[in-house]
Amino acid sequence: MATPADSEAVKSLNNSKGKKEFVFKNFSQRISDIDIQLYRSLDKMKAEPSFEEQENRVIKELLALEASNDDQDDAFMSVMGTRPQ
Repeated sequence: MATPADSEAVKSLNNSKGKKEFVFKNFSQRISDIDIQLYRSLDKMKAEPSFEEQENRVIKELLALEASNDDQDDAFMSVMGTRPQ
């Protein structure tokens, strides 16, 4: 069921003079109601990295992961006295 606030909102749509309850806007009126806000960044957009740059990043990450695993293996070996298989 509609609340009094809803009925007031519907009544506020009636902008016409006379018996018409609703006034439909024409195309130019609808376009004028559109609010577009554009923002330009002062920072230049960063280009997407090339394939080689992506490949180099992945290789660096894999090498860092391998070094981390080697450190863990060394720590395990020092605690257990043997190298894990």
